[in-house]
Amino acid sequence: LAAVCEIRRVLRSGGRFVVMAEACNHDTWAEDREKFSTPFVVYTADEIADLMKKAGFNEIQSERGEGENICVIGVK
Repeated sequence: LAAVCEIRRVLRSGGRFVVMAEACNHDTWAEDREKFSTPFVVYTADEIADLMKKAGFNEIQSERGEGENICVIGVK
């Protein structure tokens, strides 16, 4: 949350924060995670939108693109 708050702080009024990521299959993500040497956290689009809301972003939109992509946009 601290990082999202800092992003919001440095954005000008009306600025947009866009998160685009490859979506994962939550049924198999634990298997996929083992392939990487660095630990990481998997967030759903709803969880990203919730972080943006908690950080004070407005007009939050969440979309699933073609294939396995998600896009979440928040406006300062």
